[in-house]
Amino acid sequence: MQWLPTFVYILNTCDSFQGNFMHFEAALESRPKRPLTDQYADFDRLRKTGVPLPLADRPIISGMTDRYLTLSWKPSIPIGPREPVTYMVEMSDCPDGEWFTVRNRILGNVCDIRNLDPQKDYRFRIRVENKYGLSDPSPYAITYR
Repeated sequence: MQWLPTFVYILNTCDSFQGNFMHFEAALESRPKRPLTDQYADFDRLRKTGVPLPLADRPIISGMTDRYLTLSWKPSIPIGPREPVTYMVEMSDCPDGEWFTVRNRILGNVCDIRNLDPQKDYRFRIRVENKYGLSDPSPYAITYR
């Protein structure tokens, strides 16, 4: 099992009114890196079929306004030869609405979502697609308004 080191960053900022220094610390926690076969139970089945692995992390929501947001995500991990992939964004109303496709055939790792209802919360998840099929969904991210 491989362990990553912990990093501590100390930022010094000056309080212009008091002349005092404030110290902020942020740490990255160590966690072991597990092999793909341990992280995903169907790894052997997917490797044989060529269907892409699902994304391990939930998408990141940024730049959210009442009717607009930007989603981004980490790229897919190839298993075997790298086949070109596209991404599909699925969305549902919170807490338990039906999932539907809001965007598909996305080549990059960023997507803008428009025409949101300012009074609703939504869930978003990502699927990876290649010529062999569609992955299982990623974990979902939730908008909190």
